[in-house]
Amino acid sequence: ADEVRKLAERTANATNEISTLVSDVESASLNTKQQVTEAAGQVAGYRDTGLETAAAIRSMVDVSEQMARVIAQGTNTSFMEVVKLDHVVFKLDIYKAFIGYHDLAADKVSSHQHCRLGKWYYEGRGAQECKGNSQFMQLETPHANVHNAGKEALNAFHAKDFAKARQALQRMEEASDQVMDLLTQLEQQPCNNKV
Repeated sequence: ADEVRKLAERTANATNEISTLVSDVESASLNTKQQVTEAAGQVAGYRDTGLETAAAIRSMVDVSEQMARVIAQGTNTSFMEVVKLDHVVFKLDIYKAFIGYHDLAADKVSSHQHCRLGKWYYEGRGAQECKGNSQFMQLETPHANVHNAGKEALNAFHAKDFAKARQALQRMEEASDQVMDLLTQLEQQPCNNKV
């Protein structure tokens, strides 16, 4: 009977220990569950913050790209206006020679490859960014005709062949109109939005 009592005591003690261990495990599990829940909440908060940050960055990139397009368009417009003005000045120099304002020999007139538009067309950003553009491709011939007709007009004027000079001036003006139209089109629809 003594052994039964000791066995019963040990069983009772073991049951108490097991009960205490189960209680401790339950408490630890509850604590762990609470920590996991809190961590999940923090992770969700970090995710939300990350998503908000990503959205803000995406918005800033969009605004930057839009600003770059506006600046590129402004640059393109400014350049095209300067080139148009250059052609007006080119023609004005030819006409000034006709009215005696200055003496200008044909060999002193820039070629269509060496003026600002020519450098842009053959060597600069136009050559790099506008290859294959229809308006760009159409620009070369009338642009060359403006310069060539201007030189012909000066040569005829200096040779006192005024009828030939007048015809050359007419060709210069017709070619100039084509150049201006094409430049306006390139201004309104730039190559790769960069010029």
